[in-house]
Amino acid sequence: MLLLIILLQGVRYLLLQPPKEQGNQPFQSTTAARHWLDSLKSEATSATNSYTYIYNPNRLSDYQGYMLGMTPDQIDRLILYRAQGNSINSPEEFLRVTGVSDSLLIGISPRLRFAKADRRRTSPPLKTGIKVLPLADINRATGSDLRRIKGIGPVLSERIVKFRNRLQGFQVNEQLYDVYGLDRSVADRVLQQYTVLQKPSFNRININQATARELAELIYLNWDIARQIIQYRELHGPFENLEELTKIEDFPSDKIDRIKLYLSL
Repeated sequence: MLLLIILLQGVRYLLLQPPKEQGNQPFQSTTAARHWLDSLKSEATSATNSYTYIYNPNRLSDYQGYMLGMTPDQIDRLILYRAQGNSINSPEEFLRVTGVSDSLLIGISPRLRFAKADRRRTSPPLKTGIKVLPLADINRATGSDLRRIKGIGPVLSERIVKFRNRLQGFQVNEQLYDVYGLDRSVADRVLQQYTVLQKPSFNRININQATARELAELIYLNWDIARQIIQYRELHGPFENLEELTKIEDFPSDKIDRIKLYLSL
């Protein structure tokens, strides 16, 4: 609408050019021109302030979400949810999927049109204090719990549980991506229902005292890498920091953040 107003005003200017007061005087300095510019700014501002864009959450783009005040993570969760064939049909579902705050949802709800509201042709009043079911603890999920998630069968559910047991429990959600054969989109689907609520307690392995056998028990390290760690320590002396491990050949540096969770100096 704003663009249309600007175009119409441009045509108006071409058809009704204001007279020049002096031959070399700039157009902006004439009285008629100043009035015309003031009128254009006033109409454009009025049009912008009076028009409210209504968004469909099932078609909301990154930019539109940003303009509504959503964070990149919240927008990503919404887009991922839609990419899995799901749709947002209510304010409560929008809140649960995106994780936006109650206050933000209340503020932007007049600008969102949900499927249920479309069928009734009226927008239901949004109540404060919306209750959202909390995520369950992924460290307590059973194989049967995991099999309820689309894309996970008996093999993958057993593999996830075994991987978790070898870790003595997930420390961070991102460790779920390390399960062999588990597609990232399926892992994301798991994390929509489960998360690390209670971290397991365990004794960390002292990198300056551990044997190769003890290091090899860590799921992220195999026997060859464990031996290289011992050889590096014998050659260079005790490790001063855990990042020094990345200097070892064949060390899985991309997993250093996970591995550090289980080591100490």
